[in-house]
Amino acid sequence: MADGLAAAAALRSELTGPSPRVLDLGSGGGAIGMAVKLAWPQAHVTLMESSERKYRFLNSMAARSGLAGLTVALRRAGQGAPPAGQRDFDAVAARAVAPLPQAADLALPLARPQGLFLAFQSAAPDPQEPELGRALARHAARLVKSLPYRRPGEDRDRYLGLFRKA
Repeated sequence: MADGLAAAAALRSELTGPSPRVLDLGSGGGAIGMAVKLAWPQAHVTLMESSERKYRFLNSMAARSGLAGLTVALRRAGQGAPPAGQRDFDAVAARAVAPLPQAADLALPLARPQGLFLAFQSAAPDPQEPELGRALARHAARLVKSLPYRRPGEDRDRYLGLFRKA
């Protein structure tokens, strides 16, 4: 939940408009997307998961929550062109989906032009790292900032990398 709250704070400072479209890519149990939705009720949040078992759980959770603007998608990023409702997000968040360069290749095509990709990392992202640099170049994206944060009970920083498409 603390990771999702860090994402919500970053999104509120970077996005304009009252009701952004946010994608939680590889949602797992939905902690990131649910925290963003709870912290920013006007946001339209989509939880995307490729595991049917997790999708069914997320769908049940979303229905029981009664939160308007919370949807669930059963889809694996990177497999063909996404349908209209599953692309052009204002922001795409990815935590523990893949190593950063691969996560960028999965997330950035789902973001709109000028959209954000939020990557949860244990160390500050380095855009000069060759593989990450190539992934960012493929999608005309750049690192906007790296925000340190800590989860309760931890003694070291984690980082939220914010990347913006051109």
